[in-house]
Amino acid sequence: MAHKVLITGAAGFIGGSILADFLASSNPLLKKDNISAAVRSQEQADALSKLGINVIRLDLGDEEAVVAAILGNDSLQSPQATHHDSLTR
Repeated sequence: MAHKVLITGAAGFIGGSILADFLASSNPLLKKDNISAAVRSQEQADALSKLGINVIRLDLGDEEAVVAAILGNDSLQSPQATHHDSLTR
């Protein structure tokens, strides 16, 4: 069974590195169809959508949107988690 993963900050340095590693992986659980990348701007969304992955615009300050995005996936890769006050409380 494929593993659905959400990567926040996928257009940034760390999130982009995680995304690149996943896309380069030969692990059959990490198929492009099951990778979602969360970004802040439409420009970032347009650039990453060319990689053949699901891209969503997400404001980490919008708790409802974050919860909805997480619930649709099996795991979350979030480089911001240790730096975002509301996520560490």
